[in-house]
Amino acid sequence: MTPREIPSTNSPRSPRTLALVKSTLVVAPWLALLGCDDRGEHLLVATSWPRAERARAARQFRDHWKSHAPAQADPPAIDWLVLGPDSDPARLLDRSYPPDVVLGPSEADMGRLADVGRTDGPTEMPIRAGRPILKGQVDPKESAGLMARVADSHPLYANLIRRAAGLEPIPARPGGRHLEPVVVIAGSRNIESARAFATALADPMNSIGRDRATESTAPAASFLAIMLESILQDAHDELALAGQALERSSRPPGATAWLVEPPPWPPASVSKLLERPDQSGDALVLRLAESIVPDPARRAALVRSWLEPRRPIDGALARNLAALADGSLLSEPRLRDWLRAEWTAWARQRFRRVARLAAGWTSTTPDKEGGKRP
Repeated sequence: MTPREIPSTNSPRSPRTLALVKSTLVVAPWLALLGCDDRGEHLLVATSWPRAERARAARQFRDHWKSHAPAQADPPAIDWLVLGPDSDPARLLDRSYPPDVVLGPSEADMGRLADVGRTDGPTEMPIRAGRPILKGQVDPKESAGLMARVADSHPLYANLIRRAAGLEPIPARPGGRHLEPVVVIAGSRNIESARAFATALADPMNSIGRDRATESTAPAASFLAIMLESILQDAHDELALAGQALERSSRPPGATAWLVEPPPWPPASVSKLLERPDQSGDALVLRLAESIVPDPARRAALVRSWLEPRRPIDGALARNLAALADGSLLSEPRLRDWLRAEWTAWARQRFRRVARLAAGWTSTTPDKEGGKRP
């Protein structure tokens, strides 16, 4: 179906008038907004984007839907609620038929949408797919899916940490890939379709073969979700204190670099054991592996991964680990529990060290500056 455009009356430049409502050009769309017709699976998207950008978003949604939905399912038709430059998307939530998605809101709009969401107490908070962060709240599962799909996820991870700590994100490089700001409105009547629309705009994979890529990255995304939950949720208090300390400080050299550095693989505690000069830690590493991975084949694959050169965790590494032991390693529940505890302890220690450095309690600088690592 051809997308419909519904004029917005939410802008001071477009006042709602009786004549406009009675106009034969707009009365049918407004009946839909007022809940007077059965909209079915129509998806209402509010945005100030120009026509060409709306068409691009619609194409991405259709491509994503064809790659992920059952073959016989058609994508929902999109109705565009075109906003004026001074429109406040939060006011749209008072309509009889509010939008399912707000596309391209400003930071101020995001904050107002969050405030309205908290006041009304919806079943779930609005989420931003692609940049799934709203006033310090991060959805690790949304973020993990993105990290699993790209080879180098360090900039994405860094921005997740910065925003969760209350710091401004790193500006996107000119011409580089950026993630679309999309808000899925809590309580949407078409919540699953709205989430699919948001994911389509956030998905950095090409549409060709995306269904196979999604299936192959599911274990990797689960692995990354545990990591992000450990750092962004379990260590949230320490991360927030580190962010506050950095805001109050003169940003000591390297402190922010420490804050946003992804955890390493092998995990820090394993590396310390393996780095003992007398090799006394080797037996402890084997004992640890036996306690968290009982199956011999999975355990051997895990130990081999620990013996490889140390590197930061990203999507590519997660996919490599997900393929070990015929794809069964990361399904081991004891390993997953241990990793969550390991990453939580690592993050808390790291963020406390950043807070002390920012507060001037230590003069240590990171190895990039010629000093010690935290």
